[in-house]
Amino acid sequence: MPLGTIAASESGEVFIPSQIFHVVIRAVRRTTDFTWAPWAGGLSQAAYQDGALAAARFRDPLSVAYGRDGALYVSDTGNFVVRRVDPVAKVVTTFAGIGGERGKESGKARFARFGLLDSVAFDPDGNAYVLDSKINRSVRWISRAGQVFTMVAGQREDAADGTGLAAGLHDARFLQAASDGTLYLVDRTGPGGTYYFKTIKPVPR
Repeated sequence: MPLGTIAASESGEVFIPSQIFHVVIRAVRRTTDFTWAPWAGGLSQAAYQDGALAAARFRDPLSVAYGRDGALYVSDTGNFVVRRVDPVAKVVTTFAGIGGERGKESGKARFARFGLLDSVAFDPDGNAYVLDSKINRSVRWISRAGQVFTMVAGQREDAADGTGLAAGLHDARFLQAASDGTLYLVDRTGPGGTYYFKTIKPVPR
């Protein structure tokens, strides 16, 4: 079972990340059930490689989401990157981050660094927001111009409310964007701790 977020197309296809098998699974609805099969990545082949769907490789993909361009975006957690899967060209590329290099540097998307990514979401204007929660404890913003900024938290380890970098995230999961651009996530204070449902109001730069 997936531990992150899944994505569904208007035609009824469901895309599910599998950390166990290091692939993105495609489920197609039939009359009474679904058929399941690996769609992108190599079954049980954890690695980092861009390319055609079957040739590409992921490591612990945790979440998938649709972008405003119709592509699927994968939180490739074990490779510290966000991957873009073009469902028409059937090609996997790296959208943000450097494969296999962990960090928290901002800048141009392809040269920025991330920690263990949880999820990615897009606002109506096409900006991407990445929940970089497991090490960096922050929300990163990837602008339409391809620049990465740390938008929320990242400088403390508690779950405190606040503005921008003064806020805290401890164990945040499941980032989602509403139609008005508001971001939502779930945070908790630690194993067995209190869960919080948080909202984030991005401020345009």
